[in-house]
Amino acid sequence: MGPTSVKDVTQDTLGFYGKVNGETEFGGVVVTGNAGLRYITTLRESTGYLSATQRNPSKAEFNYLLPSANMAVNLTNDLTLRLAAAKVVARPSLGEVSTSFVPNTVAFTGSRGNPSLRPFEATQYDATLEWYFAPASSITGAIFRKNVNSFTVVTVTREFVPGFSERFGLFDISQPTNGANGTIQGFELAYQHALRFLPGILRNLGVQANYTFVDSSTPLVDSITGARLPLPGLSRDSYTLIGYYEDKGVSLRAAYTYRSAFLSTVQSAASGGNAYSIGRGQLDASAQINLTRNLRLTVDAINLTKEIAGQYLQTPERLSLTTREDRRIFFGIAAAF
Repeated sequence: MGPTSVKDVTQDTLGFYGKVNGETEFGGVVVTGNAGLRYITTLRESTGYLSATQRNPSKAEFNYLLPSANMAVNLTNDLTLRLAAAKVVARPSLGEVSTSFVPNTVAFTGSRGNPSLRPFEATQYDATLEWYFAPASSITGAIFRKNVNSFTVVTVTREFVPGFSERFGLFDISQPTNGANGTIQGFELAYQHALRFLPGILRNLGVQANYTFVDSSTPLVDSITGARLPLPGLSRDSYTLIGYYEDKGVSLRAAYTYRSAFLSTVQSAASGGNAYSIGRGQLDASAQINLTRNLRLTVDAINLTKEIAGQYLQTPERLSLTTREDRRIFFGIAAAF
């Protein structure tokens, strides 16, 4: 383990916020809501090594004023319209902001963090219509739009790295960077139904399903085709199907989740073009059995069908990576006192 493996990041955040609630009525329709304002300031200090001898301390400070507002319009006893608008931020992980360089002298690649990486910023708008047609049952439709600033994207560049390139030549370096503005918009449909109308123990069964469509655009340009790129990490289509059984003693759940292919890494033409993760589904299951009032047995099964994950460069025909995550089953005992 050399100096370049050392990552030392300190991040201090201070925040203040206030909120007001309100309720009124128009023509028999009850409207409730709230509005708030949050101020946060973050100081980040990062220390590491770019090479075996080159130390690289760094400081960065970020300040944000974040307003938000929410409204619920109770159209009927079982039909509610919700509207929301907010400015939000999400800080990058500590690993993404470290200054250390991690080399691979076999593949001539490497990765390092970006101590100047700004938080992910977005101004978002949501509208949701919820229909509660039966106990513990609902149908929901939502539309959303997010105006994204300084989103994080992983880029790969070919560089001369002091302390390594003198011996090994140029390295393809992966590093998170802040992209320019982009937009995310789409819709979501969700269905949940507790099958209480069924006879006997079957009335404890239930189903859930949801589907999300996302369309995104950014100023990023494909280095090979010249086309505009979507926001990295976002699938265009994703859905989840869930079946469950719940009573006082047992809780069983099986879920199949799928997401379509998505852009994972923005790369130059010299590196083979952009990297995409292939579309993939996964079947998981869980169970909880109450042994006593205070003791329960839990079982979690992940990737029951051993689905394959993979990546390709630019087109699906140029497969670059394939991995098979094995089936994993976890047993546990939880006690409440």
